[in-house]
Amino acid sequence: IIEATASKYGMTIYKSANVGNHLHLVMKISSLRLWAPFIRELTGRIARAVADLIPGLEGLKFWRFKPHTRIIRGWKKAFRSALDYVQLNQLEAEGFIKRHETKTLKDLRMIWADG
Repeated sequence: IIEATASKYGMTIYKSANVGNHLHLVMKISSLRLWAPFIRELTGRIARAVADLIPGLEGLKFWRFKPHTRIIRGWKKAFRSALDYVQLNQLEAEGFIKRHETKTLKDLRMIWADG
């Protein structure tokens, strides 16, 4: 759903993480004016898909909060930090790490190197 909706609006997804009750996306938007229709369609399609899978959800409010957006300025350090942040969230969601123990990928690499 994410890839198809992004493609429809000419957006590029660099990294995504489904952490259970929310999503993280690092993406490049093609036009600021397309952000609102993109996020409306994406959140609606996800809510419909989940409601189709789980009986009894039809008509209930699916999303607890509105989307939070952060613009990344700079394609080096800030972009890399955003990618790392999403990767750490995915690893935590999958049970591989605990975020209170691992704040950065550098921390994780040091933990894994120590064995």
